[in-house]
Amino acid sequence: MHEGQKNVRLVGDDRLYIEAKDAQLFARPHPQLAGLLEMRGLGVVRLPADQCQARARLVLAVEMVARTDVPRLAAPCHWTHDGIALPMLRLCAFDLNAAASIAFAMQSLAASGFQDIYALK
Repeated sequence: MHEGQKNVRLVGDDRLYIEAKDAQLFARPHPQLAGLLEMRGLGVVRLPADQCQARARLVLAVEMVARTDVPRLAAPCHWTHDGIALPMLRLCAFDLNAAASIAFAMQSLAASGFQDIYALK
C-alpha cells in the first residue's frame, strides 16, 4: 500500500452481502472469499488479516463503466438498495485517476452529496 491507502481495507473483491440496518447499508464478504483479491496479472492472492475488514458501512457506490461512458461532469446519481440511496459515480477502472476520484468522493460526496455546480457563485 502506498501513503494514500493507509486506511484502506478489503471487505470483498466480489460476491458481497449487503444488508440494511438503522437506515444505513453494510457490506460483508462471502465467507469462502474473505481476504481474497483477484489481481490482474497475478491471479487470486490472500491479503494479510490487517488489510481486511469483516464488515463496512457503505457511503458511496461506484459503477465501473467503459471510458466512453464516464461523464465529464457527473450529474447527481444514486444507487438504491432496500430503500437506502447512496451517491454513485461512474468511472473507468483503467483510468489512472480512478482511485483518487474514489478517495475524493468518499470525503466529499459521502458527507454532503452532489453539489449543484451551476448554482455555485
